[in-house]
Amino acid sequence: MRLPADDPLRAARRDGKVTLGAFIAMPCSIGAEILAAAGFDWLCIDAQHGMIDAAQTVTILQAIGARPVTALVRVPANDPAAIGWALDAGAAGVIVPSIENRDDARRAIAATRYPPAGIRSVGPTRARIRFGPDYVDRADDLAQCIVMIESVRAMGELEAIVAEPGIAAVFVGPADLALSIDGLACRPGDPRVRAYVARAARVCAANGIPCGVFAEGADGAADYASLGVRMLAVGLDTEYLRTAAARALEIARCATE
Repeated sequence: MRLPADDPLRAARRDGKVTLGAFIAMPCSIGAEILAAAGFDWLCIDAQHGMIDAAQTVTILQAIGARPVTALVRVPANDPAAIGWALDAGAAGVIVPSIENRDDARRAIAATRYPPAGIRSVGPTRARIRFGPDYVDRADDLAQCIVMIESVRAMGELEAIVAEPGIAAVFVGPADLALSIDGLACRPGDPRVRAYVARAARVCAANGIPCGVFAEGADGAADYASLGVRMLAVGLDTEYLRTAAARALEIARCATE
């Protein structure tokens, strides 16, 4: 199946629109298919903190691929092998964690590009099936490199990071950023985290790059959007299941007591 370069995430980025996505942590292709059918703009398979192995990643990518949803993989680390594998498996892009400076960003971007622009090895096993037989010729334009900013130190390097050509978006990790600010005394909803996200959104906008963040619920998403954040993760499959099950059980218990 040959896909156009303007997948939902890329098209929204071009038009300056807000995109809504979710993370997938469960090794379940049917769960991923349900999320894809719900109408998200993008879904991210979490290979860093999720319970998903390589084979399961492929089946989840296949499930997402049945819908017009941008499929991303958050790789475990800024590792060329992991980044290249995710793209070879058919991901439209990668979210690379723990980017601390411009050199880190440069390495992540290089891992998504074939020589001479980068260091990616040629072997797009499933990507060629997903995106077409000419995938290698188009890969440098198709592969989206999204870098994660997760510490106060990285925030201090943000201007240098976004100056590196080839970044598709900057995604702020509020939980780790909160830990970086003040350990367990600081939580993602802390005003200090919000202030850093607001600054990141301004810096990204000034450089024509979308800023993303994991937002908890509709209120959090609306607040971050008001700050200029344009790539919003509005949930996680495990949390959707947990909260829906707890709510259904609560209603049933109240009705049968």
